[in-house]
Amino acid sequence: RRGMEDMAAAQKIERLAMERQFRVLNANIRRITTQPANRVVPARRVVPARRVVPAAMITDPVQPTQNNAGAQFVASLAPNPRTLHLLWKEYQHGIGGRKAAKLFTSYERGRVKHKYHRRKIIWDLVSNLVRGGAGLTANIALSRIYEVYGANSPVT
Repeated sequence: RRGMEDMAAAQKIERLAMERQFRVLNANIRRITTQPANRVVPARRVVPARRVVPAAMITDPVQPTQNNAGAQFVASLAPNPRTLHLLWKEYQHGIGGRKAAKLFTSYERGRVKHKYHRRKIIWDLVSNLVRGGAGLTANIALSRIYEVYGANSPVT
């Protein structure tokens, strides 16, 4: 009888030790999964047979091809675009291996909420000027913004 009680007490101690280890393990997994991570997947280039491709086209992740719509790029915004032209390129095509801002999901917009909100003012203005029926291109619209606000004004 005494041996059974000792064995039950030893099992209880082992179970408590395992439960503690599981709690530590679960806390570590929870901590690791909540950390943000940027995953960069290299773009797949589809090249027909016997076609010579310039090296710049292969190594430049900024230029999207017909077969990839920006899904392989990281969803983030450039830290400080210096010109409106660069800002517009970031919106339309993405810069520096990043996803085009117009393709961001609501979750991705939320991750860069402050930057996105400040830049969206310019993006909407250029979009409205281009779609406004005046026959403006994006470059002409950006030049007109520079004429009104000056070339030395901050971009955002």
